[in-house]
Amino acid sequence: MSDLSQRLKLALKEANMSQSELARRVGLRPQAVQHVCSGKSRTSGRVVEFAQHLGVRPEWLGAGSGPMRAEPVKSDVREGPGFVGRLPLISWVQAGNWSDVVDTYQPNDAETWIDVTKRFGENAFALRVVGDSMEPQAPEGSIILVDPARQAVNNSLVVARLDDEMQATFKQLIIEGGQYLLKPLNPRYPIMDLTGRPVTICGVVRQIVIDLD
Repeated sequence: MSDLSQRLKLALKEANMSQSELARRVGLRPQAVQHVCSGKSRTSGRVVEFAQHLGVRPEWLGAGSGPMRAEPVKSDVREGPGFVGRLPLISWVQAGNWSDVVDTYQPNDAETWIDVTKRFGENAFALRVVGDSMEPQAPEGSIILVDPARQAVNNSLVVARLDDEMQATFKQLIIEGGQYLLKPLNPRYPIMDLTGRPVTICGVVRQIVIDLD
């Protein structure tokens, strides 16, 4: 299925979700989703968010690559107790471009891999925290494990891409009365108001790894 509009309509049908409901969930006008479904818009910067809400793989929805849904991660007990798999440790630049990188990212592209003890979506990744805006929960140098397949809700810790600046940031998502905010955990930093700004949620942070040595 080579056409984005056809894949999006199929995903909507299987998720039993209307175009207007998807638009509401990702903060778009219904016409924006209608244009993608009708083929009037052949590309969308919201493919990763669409995929998260529809339960499909972003690379399938965006480029027709691979299966529609991810296969469950298989445990590998040979690696030690509790081991489930590994996630690539990527840079903040890659995180900021993740909706573009995810279609072409290969397992050998990362120099460092992080062992994980819980199951993540196929395109999950790890980031090393830079700065102290998320202290004390995630101090500088700690590693966050990010899952693009997990739906962000109020109070989720997320990696978000500011599309107008093409850079990623790690913050707490606050949803209040239709208003979307990115809140640092460190009170010394200001809350970011996302109103009117193009933002892509690259993934939900599900674990924080801190080295106490």
